[in-house]
Amino acid sequence: LEEASTSLHDTLSSDIQDQFGNIPQQSGAAIRECLARIDEVARRAIAPSAAAHPFGSLVNGFGDTSSDLDIVIAVEKEELVYHMSYVNWYSQDRKYQEAVRGMHADADSHEGRPLRWMQLTQVNDKGANAWAVQQLAEFLPSAGFRVRRVLPLARRPLLTLEDEQGRLGECDVSVNNSLPLTNSELLRSYSLLSDTVRPMVLLVKAWAKHYRVCGAHEGNLSSYSWTIMVIYYLQLAEGLPSLQMLWDKDKGQEDKEEDEKEKRTVFDTDYWGYDREFDASFVTAERYFEKFAGEAPPKSEYSMGELLYGFFRFYAREYRWGSEIISIRNPAREAPDGWWRLYGKIHPEDGIHVEDPIELRDLNIVLKRHRLAQLKAELGRASSMMEEGCSLEELMSGPCLEPAADMIFQPRRRQQRMRISRQLRPRAPRLYQIPLG
Repeated sequence: LEEASTSLHDTLSSDIQDQFGNIPQQSGAAIRECLARIDEVARRAIAPSAAAHPFGSLVNGFGDTSSDLDIVIAVEKEELVYHMSYVNWYSQDRKYQEAVRGMHADADSHEGRPLRWMQLTQVNDKGANAWAVQQLAEFLPSAGFRVRRVLPLARRPLLTLEDEQGRLGECDVSVNNSLPLTNSELLRSYSLLSDTVRPMVLLVKAWAKHYRVCGAHEGNLSSYSWTIMVIYYLQLAEGLPSLQMLWDKDKGQEDKEEDEKEKRTVFDTDYWGYDREFDASFVTAERYFEKFAGEAPPKSEYSMGELLYGFFRFYAREYRWGSEIISIRNPAREAPDGWWRLYGKIHPEDGIHVEDPIELRDLNIVLKRHRLAQLKAELGRASSMMEEGCSLEELMSGPCLEPAADMIFQPRRRQQRMRISRQLRPRAPRLYQIPLG
C-alpha cells in the first residue's frame, strides 16, 4: 500500500469520503410503519402469534435509501402447522366441491345427495411455510401492497411485494427464516467497529453491481458475500477483530452474569433442508466497546484510497484462489479441507471460498463458472486501473467485461445428461402428508 500510494489519484480518498462516507440509511419510521402493516396482516392470515422482523441491509448498517426491505414472519412451528393444515383442507375441499358441481351442472343425479367432504390432514413444516406465503399474498394487497412474485415451493418460500402506500420500495417476505436475523445483527456490529467499514462495503458493493459481478440470481456472489469479503480484508489489513472469536474470551470474565456465559444457539433449516442447531455466539459492538476498548485496533494509518486499492490488489494478486477460506469467524487464511469443499461449488479453475459465519457453508455455491472468470478479470482490471492513477469516477463507470463464450454454454453431452436426470428426478412431495389422529 505504501509503495503504491504515490501513484493513486490525488482526490481519490476525498472523493470516496464525499460519495460514500455519509450515505443516509432508510428512515426508521418508514421501516416501522411498513412492518406494522405486515405484522397486522400476518396475525390475521397466518396465526395470532405471528410477528414480523426486519433483516438485511436496511438493518445491518450496510444499506441506503434505495435498499430493499427483507422481512421474516416468526411464528411457533406447532401453531403454524395447526392453522395452515386447516387452510390446506379448506382450499382442497373447495376445489373438490367446485369440480363436482361442475361435472354435474346439467345433471339431476346429484340433487338431494350430499357431497363428500375432504379429509383433514396435517401439513409438514415446509408445506406450512408454503401455505403461509400464499395466505400473505392473498391478504396483503388490502394493506397497501402489490404482490409482484410468489414462490411457495422454493427452497425458502418467498413473497416479493411492492409498497404502494408507504415510502419503501420492494419487500421480500419469508416465514420462520431465523438465520438471517442473526447474520444481520452480526454484520451490524461490524459496521460500528470502525469508520472505514461501512464506506468500504458500500463502495465495493456499488462497484460489483456496476460491473455485474454481484447478484446470486445471475450466478454471481451475493451482496452478503461481498460484505464478508470486505470485512475479512479489513481484518487482515487493519486488525479488525473477529467478534465470534472474542466471545470465548469474553465469557471467561468473572464479572459476567451467568446467563450470558451460555452459548447462543439458533434452530433452523440449513441450505440442504435439514433441521440443525447453529452456534450464533458473538460479542456485540456495544459490549465490545464496553469490555475491549483498550484492545481496539488503532485508527487506520491508511487513507480510504489506499484501503480500496489494497482490497482490489489483495483479491486480484494475494488471495490464494482455491486454497483460502474467506472467514470473518476465524481470519487465519486457512485452506479448506476435503469435507468443507463439499459444502460449496467446485470449478475446473481455482475458485473463491466465502464462509457463512453462522451456517458455516461455502457461499460460492451460487457462483457459475463464467462468472468466476469474469470476477477474476474485473478484480485484476480494477487493481491495474488504480495503479495507473484512475479517478473514482473512472473506476465506477467503466464498461463491463463480457464472460468468455466457451464457459457459458455447456457441452452437448452434459446437456443430454441433465435432461435425462430431470426426467428421472422424483416429483415434489405433496404439501399435506400426515393424517390427524
